[in-house]
Amino acid sequence: MLLIVLVSGGIAYLADELGRKLGKKRLTIFKLRPRDTAKFGVVISGMVVSLLTIVLIVVLSSDVRAWIVQGRRAIKELKDTRRELDNLRVQQQELSQQGESLNRENRRLSSDNAEKAKLGESQAKKILAQRKELEAQRKEIQSQLESSRRLEGRVADLDQKLRRNREDLKARQQSLRLAQRDLSLVRQKVAQAVKLRDEATAIRNAAVEQSNEVKEQNLALLQKNADLEKNVKRLGTEIAQLERDTANLTEAREKAQEQLKLAQDQLVDLQAQLQTTERNLNSTQATLNQVATEYRLAQSFYSKIGATFTKSREMPLIFRGGQEVVRVPLSRNLGLEQAKAALESFLRSARARAAERGAEGIDRYAVADIFDHVDKQTNATIPSSEIKARIAQQVAEAKEDVVLVAYSTYNAFKGEPVSLEVGVFPNPMVYRQGQVLAESAIDGKRDQAEIFSKVSEFLGTKVNERAKQDRMLPRAGTDEEFGSITAKEILDLVGRVRAADRRVTLRAMVDSDTRAADPLKLRFGIR
Repeated sequence: MLLIVLVSGGIAYLADELGRKLGKKRLTIFKLRPRDTAKFGVVISGMVVSLLTIVLIVVLSSDVRAWIVQGRRAIKELKDTRRELDNLRVQQQELSQQGESLNRENRRLSSDNAEKAKLGESQAKKILAQRKELEAQRKEIQSQLESSRRLEGRVADLDQKLRRNREDLKARQQSLRLAQRDLSLVRQKVAQAVKLRDEATAIRNAAVEQSNEVKEQNLALLQKNADLEKNVKRLGTEIAQLERDTANLTEAREKAQEQLKLAQDQLVDLQAQLQTTERNLNSTQATLNQVATEYRLAQSFYSKIGATFTKSREMPLIFRGGQEVVRVPLSRNLGLEQAKAALESFLRSARARAAERGAEGIDRYAVADIFDHVDKQTNATIPSSEIKARIAQQVAEAKEDVVLVAYSTYNAFKGEPVSLEVGVFPNPMVYRQGQVLAESAIDGKRDQAEIFSKVSEFLGTKVNERAKQDRMLPRAGTDEEFGSITAKEILDLVGRVRAADRRVTLRAMVDSDTRAADPLKLRFGIR
């Protein structure tokens, strides 16, 4: 700058001296008056000196040389570079925040691991206590079974004794019937003796000896009758005693049966308790296994978090969280098996796209896939197979054309797998070929920069807003949400508007039939 100021002063001084000398010499060029010739000489000398000065500055200064050669492009590149620098600073802040978030998550997972380890120890102690209780219950069941067997033996003895008593009762009843028959015979004989006594009384005087004999026989028969009556009474007492013994035995048998039934009920209850305890034990064992699995998963996740945090500092970012990875349109009325096959083909396309950007599989994780999810309400793990089955079912039940869109769940870095979230969206026909999408009035008399600004605003604002309004499906995480237009096409539009040299209407028309998930291809008209 100082050099330019000094040279400008020198140019002014030299031009003044040259004009004065030319005026004094009164020279003429091209039939001009001396005065005009002096002015012409001053102008020419000033131009020559300025040109030489510029050439000298260009030769001496590389910055000025670059400014003259590159011009507006250098200014634009400087603006773009500053904008990219601002974006990198914003990304650096986001990565720092993500690092802090990962550190907090790391600390939380460490705390959860410790709690789960304690929970596993308490569950193990609980299982040991339940096993001891189960062993005690088994011993009690064995004791009840032995008591039941003893009761069954006692009932069997009572049944045998009852059978013997019944047999004895039958024998005594037979004896009683025989005694009763003898008694009836004795009574008949007594009746006959009484009759004979009466007859003997009538003829007593005639047959004294026979009467004495009859009396003796009568006394003998009476004695035998008394003996028989005693026997009958004794047998009746024995029968009553047998009946009482039978009743007691029956009552004892009924009580034994009640005790046996109670023991069987207790046995059933103990077996149910045993089954419940075994189920609780199995459930507790499953819970312990789940805790152990979660602990291993947490350790694996902890190690992966550390690896991801390291990669976020060393490897380039290939997908931002929520950025679209791939999209594939599908037709309606697919069967369930066809939907599953289409989903697998879609996932292969996503893996190919992720691999192109530098993603890599780790252990059992593919380059890109739908990984297991955790339900935020129940904290239950939802396996990826169930998620895929739901997506396939949703595609099979669709009544219109749909599109599958895969998004990156988190920020993904080069050298690690990409976790995918898959959305199923309707894919109806939105535009027909030749349909006017948007239009804008632009003055072609303005300078090129202003026309360029108007065209860029038209494409970036009106066209995009109309596409969103008409429910076109944008590409998340990219600057080109609905499609792209090259810089050459934009400059061509600017040239056409400027060539009109008047106020024109710029119209954006759809180049072909377009569905919601298709890239938006446009052609432009000016009228």
